[in-house]
Amino acid sequence: MKRIFNALFILVILVIAALVIIPLVIDPNDYRNEIAKLAKEQTGRNVQLNGPLELSLFPWVGVTLNDVILENAPGFGEKPMVSLKRADVRVKLIPLLSKQVQVARVEVDGLRAYLAQSADGGNNWADLAKGGAADDNKSSASKSSNSSDAEANPLAALAGLSIGGIALNDAQVTFDDAVAGQRIEVTQLNLTTDSVTLGQPVEAELKARVVTMALANGVAATAQDDVTLDFRGAIQPDLNMRWVALNNANISANGSAQQMPFARFGVETALDGLRYEIVERRLAIEKRSATVTLAEPRTGELPQSVKLTADGPLEMVLDTAQYLPRGTLKNQKIHLSVNNGATPNPVQSAEISLSGDVSLDLPAGKITLPQADLSLSSQLREQPARAAAVTWRGGVAVDLNAMRLTGRAEPLKISATGAPDAPFGQLEATHAGPFEVDLNGPSFDLKGLDIAIGVSGGALPMARLDAKLQGDLSADLKAGKINAPKMALQASGNGGALPTEKVAIFLTAPFAFDLNRQRIDLPGVELKVIGAGSETAQTQLKSLNLTLNSPAVVTLGEKGALAQLTNAKLDVKADGGVNGPFQTLETAYQGRLEFDAARSLLTLHRPSLSGKMTGASAPGGRADWLFNAASLQYDPTAGNLRMTDFSLTALEKLLNVSGSVQASSLTTQPQLSGDIALANTHVRKLMTRLEQPIPLTADPKTLQSLTLKTRFNASAQAFALSGMDVTLDQTRIRGAMSAPRFDKPSAHYDLIVDSIDLDRYLPPQQKGKGDKKAATKPAAKPTEPAQKEEDPFLALRELDLDGKLQVGRMTVNKMDARDVMMHVVSKNGVLEVKPLSAKIYGGAINASASIDARTDTPLMRVENRMDNVDIGALLRGQAEVDRIDGRGDIHLKLTSQGKEEAQIKRHLNGEMTLTARDGRIKGLDVLRQIYQAIRIAMGKQAKPVGDDTAFEHFSTTAKIVNGVMTHDDLRMKAKELRATGSGQVDLAAETLDYRLTAQVLRTDDGLQMESGETEIAVPVRFHGPWSNPKTEVDAGALVQTVLKTRLGNKLREKLQDKLKPKQQEKLNAIQNALPPDVQDVLKNLPIPLFGN
Repeated sequence: MKRIFNALFILVILVIAALVIIPLVIDPNDYRNEIAKLAKEQTGRNVQLNGPLELSLFPWVGVTLNDVILENAPGFGEKPMVSLKRADVRVKLIPLLSKQVQVARVEVDGLRAYLAQSADGGNNWADLAKGGAADDNKSSASKSSNSSDAEANPLAALAGLSIGGIALNDAQVTFDDAVAGQRIEVTQLNLTTDSVTLGQPVEAELKARVVTMALANGVAATAQDDVTLDFRGAIQPDLNMRWVALNNANISANGSAQQMPFARFGVETALDGLRYEIVERRLAIEKRSATVTLAEPRTGELPQSVKLTADGPLEMVLDTAQYLPRGTLKNQKIHLSVNNGATPNPVQSAEISLSGDVSLDLPAGKITLPQADLSLSSQLREQPARAAAVTWRGGVAVDLNAMRLTGRAEPLKISATGAPDAPFGQLEATHAGPFEVDLNGPSFDLKGLDIAIGVSGGALPMARLDAKLQGDLSADLKAGKINAPKMALQASGNGGALPTEKVAIFLTAPFAFDLNRQRIDLPGVELKVIGAGSETAQTQLKSLNLTLNSPAVVTLGEKGALAQLTNAKLDVKADGGVNGPFQTLETAYQGRLEFDAARSLLTLHRPSLSGKMTGASAPGGRADWLFNAASLQYDPTAGNLRMTDFSLTALEKLLNVSGSVQASSLTTQPQLSGDIALANTHVRKLMTRLEQPIPLTADPKTLQSLTLKTRFNASAQAFALSGMDVTLDQTRIRGAMSAPRFDKPSAHYDLIVDSIDLDRYLPPQQKGKGDKKAATKPAAKPTEPAQKEEDPFLALRELDLDGKLQVGRMTVNKMDARDVMMHVVSKNGVLEVKPLSAKIYGGAINASASIDARTDTPLMRVENRMDNVDIGALLRGQAEVDRIDGRGDIHLKLTSQGKEEAQIKRHLNGEMTLTARDGRIKGLDVLRQIYQAIRIAMGKQAKPVGDDTAFEHFSTTAKIVNGVMTHDDLRMKAKELRATGSGQVDLAAETLDYRLTAQVLRTDDGLQMESGETEIAVPVRFHGPWSNPKTEVDAGALVQTVLKTRLGNKLREKLQDKLKPKQQEKLNAIQNALPPDVQDVLKNLPIPLFGN
């Protein structure tokens, strides 16, 4: 026994020594070539062992390889197919004796693999399987007996394998696919596991980056996809290969993919209790959750971010023939979040949730959600709603073989919250019932559709609206047909801004939708609105009845729909009650109505609107109208309107208007243009019908006929009429006129008038002069400050006026004028009339005038030239003064300044020339008054004085200085009289003072002078107010002249001889009757006629 132990001890010593000594004595690098040769025989490729080989035998049998290269296949370049920096594999020696393989940690560093597929489909790895085929055939017989068990269970042969761990560090795999034109690079590949024992869970961690690039001629372009992968979990394959399990697994993928609509994506998945039965092909997951996030959209239409989460267990079986799943997904929960951020999408954010059970039987073609709940909530950015929500509960069954979907809603609810200016505050819609969809066509059939809708709040013109939509809806999408043979809406509302207390709406609109033609036919649209109120309610209407009937057609297009009411008939009847804007209203519309959404254009073809109204708001308590047009078009987006060939008859046909109108930008900056015609209108009757006051005219037969035709342009700032043709009674007016600006007074016109009698249209003259005292203004009290009068020239400074007027014949203020022409211009505070010409009173007038109101003290200028006018008719017609007759010329040049009449008169300056011919001065017989004075001076009895003074010629010139007109060369020539003189007129005081020297010819019967005497110089004075001047002959000078120069000695002697005492008394009486100045003259005569 002792020897045995000694032998065993020596054997052990020898074995240990061999295990220690052999690695020291034997260098594996000496067999480098043999190893490379053996590898080439197995692979058919050259293998380069560039680094040192390390060998160990105890306690681990292992080898370490450094810098190993496997060359590439022919035709795939010089780049190695496989290379690694270092590989270390060690197996424990002692367990090998009991057929137990215990491997220490396997480590591979810097693995680089290059795989390639050429354009013809060849690759660089197919020949590796052929390299060792011959050797395998030689040994196949010896191994056949041992391989049967391994083939039946590949892992059974490795039942005793145990690995301390696997570490793959900094690996990289590149695959160039010339067929697909793509390169796939797996970089930063790191794999670590804990100890590996077959049949036991293995904790593993994998990280890698996968990049794809476009490949052309072996050159890769910019990266298309870039994804980072991360896996952590416990993997457990069954030793007998019946199942595989995965527990506590977390899988993530983050990166970008060029083909995805989002630049960035992320996937996070957590799995636990996953078990796949390989034989039964059964998959079960006890716990499952997944999150998918999408960000950085590539287009502006996509959401800013999307997040999808799914949770729930799973259990299913793959069909053995079709590998299709069959099973149940219990308590599934799916949630989708969408955030649009600052994108223009009207939905700012949305949340969608689905929960329920899902039953799958794809081999039988069945998918069933026996009971599911769906909810959607969203925040909206635009009108009409700011928030919306949808909830649905029910079941759905899908038969993929029959391609049919059936289900039920228990119920479907839709709710929305309106924006501040939305037509509603809250909206609710519900529907409950079955539905069926045939996916073959596909087609669906909804019988007994019943949707309840409730709306309240917001800008809704009522407190609440409740509606119900009922009908049948079916579709055959394969044939492109959707039909609703029955479709009706009933609604009721109350309160709010309704014109009645409550309203009921009934709409019937069956339709047929042809998807191929994109056309919807509605053979009979019927709308009825009934409103009811009461006399006591604070509503606008007591009752309302509206009906609309029309066939309709809707044609869909890429840019919008075209909707047509082919023969619309609308009738409205309303009772305004005591609070309404009218008492009764009846109106009817008929015509074709069309709305083109693509062009945003509403068109009425041949519209006809008639109606009548009674009540206080109607003129005279009643009104009627009839409107017709060839067409009416309105673009609500641009605010453009076009109305062609319209006619309006109203107010018992007293008003008849026709024409065409165009309007643009009605909602922003309105612009209107068109043609308007007013048929013959009796103005007085129309104004009476409108209850408007009729202007008081001198001729009551005026304003009986008015017609108008004109083109017009108008805006919020200006208007213009052109091509005017107006007939007022017997007067025709043609031309154009405009108001260029509304922000200040402005008018431009160019008018031609054939003839007009303005006196007929002026108020009739009042009889009697009236009480002048009553017309005077009361004097301001001393304690009251005088009110400052408004500047009368203020409006002139802002006036923009440019007017031309031509009148063939005109009567104004009893003056007949012909060929009247006048041009008036006012701009920047300067008013000019140049020229003003006309034929008046048998002569002609040419005048110009201006007012410069740019300063605080306006300046005026007048130039007037009247030639060969009938001065008497002029004064009678314009000044109501009948004091002179004759023809003459009047030339004026005047200037002045001031704001008030008195100032203007006081600052009047200029000159005047007056010439008159073959006339007479009425009410003043200058010659006879002179004769009478001479008779008295000669002691003869006076004769009656006549009424007029006839003259052959009269002329004067005048200078006007500061309101005083001075004449120095007044001359008058008459048959028995010659006169010269001078004087002045105070225009401000309205007084005159003229002195004339009249040369009287000797023609008076009974008045004989001495021989040789032919005339007498007589001084005459006119003075006083010019409305009633006094005429005086200077009697003292007259008598002195007559008696001193005209009486001779013979007369003296006769007087002294014949005067008796009684005659002396008569002379004394005459003397006392004479004026005092005449008496003084007579006392100084050379003969004593009157005593002393």
